[in-house]
Amino acid sequence: MSRWRRDVSLTHSVGEGGMGRVPVGPHRPSAHEMEMLDLGAAWGFMKRHIDFGMAWKGALFLGVVVFGINYVEHGALAALPAALKQATYTYFVAGFITRLGENLAVRIDPMPLGIAAAVLVPSSIAISLTYGLHSMRGTPEPFYSTLPTIIAAPPAFLVWGWLKRRGREEAPEQ
Repeated sequence: MSRWRRDVSLTHSVGEGGMGRVPVGPHRPSAHEMEMLDLGAAWGFMKRHIDFGMAWKGALFLGVVVFGINYVEHGALAALPAALKQATYTYFVAGFITRLGENLAVRIDPMPLGIAAAVLVPSSIAISLTYGLHSMRGTPEPFYSTLPTIIAAPPAFLVWGWLKRRGREEAPEQ
């Protein structure tokens, strides 16, 4: 028997580009092999729970908006840190919050309750975290820097949740 065998469940959890083969018998995985398994599993987890496409688009959009809001009265030196904070925060947090909204919209029945949860939960998290971020030192106008999120988050999550739910309803059962 070969020292390596195909383990479908581990391959699936490791994700694309992972090792996919696990040792059988007396062979113990090396530290490097274990590290590769951990990285593959981490990447698979991130892809399931973070929407990277929405993350970079939201980061760019909100970074520019926050820069503009703070630039008008405080100049570039005050606006740039606020915009960079917003863009960095949005990239790392908004992708997760967007995927959370998708999951709530698709998994909660009946549909109106799922859509309501997909709007209220992510919007509350996004608005609270954004205001908290801008209330920390360095943002001249924390409320006005949060205003784009207050205005845009609920309708954006409503549309996004509805589209994801509609896609699930139209997809054939597997």
